[in-house]
Amino acid sequence: MADPPNPQFEELFGNTRAQGEQFDTLTPPSDGRFYGFLSKADYDDATQKWDVLFEVVNAGWWENAVLGRSVSISARLPTIPALLYHIQAVDEASLLKALGLTSTDYLAEGSWYQLTLTPGGQGAVNGDLYDPDIDTVPSA
Repeated sequence: MADPPNPQFEELFGNTRAQGEQFDTLTPPSDGRFYGFLSKADYDDATQKWDVLFEVVNAGWWENAVLGRSVSISARLPTIPALLYHIQAVDEASLLKALGLTSTDYLAEGSWYQLTLTPGGQGAVNGDLYDPDIDTVPSA
């Protein structure tokens, strides 16, 4: 029978696991910072408004799991705790200003953005933040 792991190794691995657990949640971060992947940007000619969908992930999680890796690790990343941010019927000028763009020529699906979302619809551009798998979450 193998000896149990050394207590120092157990503590080391426990501390490492705890560093990632703080980000393993779909709860929006308190600072509102996200990295957003632009999945959809549709223009409605009839209303002259934009419908935009971002796949967003907590910036702290992204910086910890992806950008903060100083060494090459061959293991796969854990499942990304992604949410969706959907902006409906926004005018072009407001959208461009919020994203820091000068023209819709730069509004490209597949682009990444740093987003700061404020609760309560207090931003210049407002949308809905939701869990894409909400229909799979068991009711309480």
